[in-house]
Amino acid sequence: MEAFTALLRSRVDMGPFSFHPKRRSIGLTHLVFADDLFILCGASQDSFSLINQLLTNFHSFSGLKPNMQKSSVFYVRVFETVKLTLSSILPIPEAHLLVKYLGVSLISTRLKAADCLILKEKILKRIQGWSNRPVSYRGRAQLIQLVLFSVQVYWSSIFVIPSKTIKEIESTLMAFLWSSLEMKSYAAKVQWYHVCSPKEEGGLSFRRIKEWNKATMLRHLWAICNKADTLWVKWIHNYIIKGQCFWSMDIPSDASWTMRKVLNLRSLGQSLIKYQVGNGQNTHLWLDNWHPLGPLFKRFGESVVYNLGKSLLSKVSFIIHNGAWRWPRQRNRVTQFIVVHTPVDSQPNCLHEDSVVWLPHPSGFSVFSA
Repeated sequence: MEAFTALLRSRVDMGPFSFHPKRRSIGLTHLVFADDLFILCGASQDSFSLINQLLTNFHSFSGLKPNMQKSSVFYVRVFETVKLTLSSILPIPEAHLLVKYLGVSLISTRLKAADCLILKEKILKRIQGWSNRPVSYRGRAQLIQLVLFSVQVYWSSIFVIPSKTIKEIESTLMAFLWSSLEMKSYAAKVQWYHVCSPKEEGGLSFRRIKEWNKATMLRHLWAICNKADTLWVKWIHNYIIKGQCFWSMDIPSDASWTMRKVLNLRSLGQSLIKYQVGNGQNTHLWLDNWHPLGPLFKRFGESVVYNLGKSLLSKVSFIIHNGAWRWPRQRNRVTQFIVVHTPVDSQPNCLHEDSVVWLPHPSGFSVFSA
């Protein structure tokens, strides 16, 4: 059994996962992956002694003994004298971040262009693998669409790729398209932006990596709004959102770089995520996108909240009574306009919870799709 012991004394950002010691504990002691185990504990003698005892008990029960030399311990903001004491209790070699898992770096800071060099190298290796085959222009176009573009798809769904890396990757694809294996960067006959245009507009319908990266990162917004059953989403709701409206809350000053990038996409994601009202208890009346007119506060401003005499964080349940819409007495034309455009044929269902749907789908309301 291969065990990894991680000692966390400051925020550690593992893709979308973030931990901070100053906030309430979420009771997280370990993370189990395909064949790896991350054990999280404090940098104390008691914690190390307990883990050592647990590993000993596991060996006596199962006959499986952890290989300490193939395991690693990661210290964060721990003094060298403390490290020496702890290593005498649990003799596991120290390692340092960055750590890669499933080909992705588990980083504690922002993603840099140097961290993404592996993407460009993978694309170049694929191209070099075709060196003994003559590839036509049409064949190169298909290889870019079906093979080379897919190299970065997994990373794009986890991180916001640095602009420098995107530019380098697209330059490599452009050189391969126009000059084949010679990879001449100056041989381009048309700008890459026009090459990526739809075929109806004279392009080849290649996807721009920057736009694709944004689309896939919106999956995180969808998971948060849909309250997906994942550790990260639960952590976000408990320690970042904390009962606030996700769309109007300020970005926490101590938020990780990854979390900041996700929150900066809210202006784009709000128009794509629609709330379907059930009992109205989990949907904000003024701030969420549930009404046919869109987010009411965003469209009409603070005056509409004042005129109806309710707070900005009011829920839709405030205007629901016995399974029907019941707005307060209207005082001006704006509030009357809102009431008139509230669909009568889609009455709330108090027997069901509110739900969210992804709007831009050919068949109508559906789940997220990039």
